[in-house]
Amino acid sequence: MEKTQLALSDSAVYRRAAKTLYEASQHFTLEASYNRLKQLLWSYNKEPMNLLFASHDLKFMTDIIDYLQAQPWIKVKIDHWSNHTEHDAAKSQELLEW
Repeated sequence: MEKTQLALSDSAVYRRAAKTLYEASQHFTLEASYNRLKQLLWSYNKEPMNLLFASHDLKFMTDIIDYLQAQPWIKVKIDHWSNHTEHDAAKSQELLEW
């Protein structure tokens, strides 16, 4: 508790603590964790893989989709829905069966 109070009352201590915590946390970001584990994770996949992404909004998935599309053993298709409740079920089924 004393160290917390010191960090909150002394701006130099606070800055040093914040920098130290930030630097320590960088090893555990999603990107850093994935970079550490991706070779092991993908090593279990021996079969070609077909992936279908179905959504009306893939803006947070673009990096992973680009990465997956660049992998020679992965085929990616996108089922882009009109909105979060409406989609062409027949088209979705057709895309799923490949």
